[in-house]
Amino acid sequence: IPFASTDSIGVSIGGRDLHRTRFGFGATQLVLLGALHGGHECNTRDMLLAIEERLLAEPELVPASLTLHILPELNPDGCLLDMRENARGVDLNRNWDTPDWSPDAEGPYGYLPGSGGDVPFSETETYYLRNWLLALREANPEAPIIVISYHSAFPPTGLVLPGYHYSGETDAAAAELAQFYSDQAGYGYGTTWLGDYSITGELVYWLTLNGFVGLDVELPDREGAEWIPAGFTLSHTDNNWQALLALFAWLAEPLPL
Repeated sequence: IPFASTDSIGVSIGGRDLHRTRFGFGATQLVLLGALHGGHECNTRDMLLAIEERLLAEPELVPASLTLHILPELNPDGCLLDMRENARGVDLNRNWDTPDWSPDAEGPYGYLPGSGGDVPFSETETYYLRNWLLALREANPEAPIIVISYHSAFPPTGLVLPGYHYSGETDAAAAELAQFYSDQAGYGYGTTWLGDYSITGELVYWLTLNGFVGLDVELPDREGAEWIPAGFTLSHTDNNWQALLALFAWLAEPLPL
């Protein structure tokens, strides 16, 4: 089995593959998700593709104790159509089976009836991602599984948010990792979403309810994903690269997750 390999976990509503690249064979599982929202948030796809390319060139940077999974584009139809939702008009971060799920949801463009989907996991993108995550848990029942979902944007500082429980209480393991990541990336840290709309049926909530350690990372801008030459201001790709390298080192040590 090669150290790095790429496959598809499923397809979008429009029939486009949901690609995954795996690095390594370690017990601890780290999952990086991009472009759950399409449109301007597809810079998260570009960032993860740049990081993936770097790791393919330098696979020794992934610790032996870690398996890394990069799924850079979970809403390929939305990226192609330049829209936040998928091809059916459903917000893929409002379609998860949580106690607060609603078929009618809010977002940055206001209240959108039907944007939560007909039922949880009504969309192929969330259906396949859920099935893949649960299969990963079944295959690694005792291992920590950390899932970072990248979004954009929360200007000017960026924002890292941990998963939370039914009570609204922040998950302790997720909070520890979120604070570490925010420090390393130079982003803000928060325990609740600071936008002017409510979020229902959210991935990071579902992750906590199902035993994963989940984080949301909001990039500070919607710019592209270029690497910035040494001596210049870091781009969000550089910031998150440095944060991930620090996280790799931290996860190489046993964690009480």
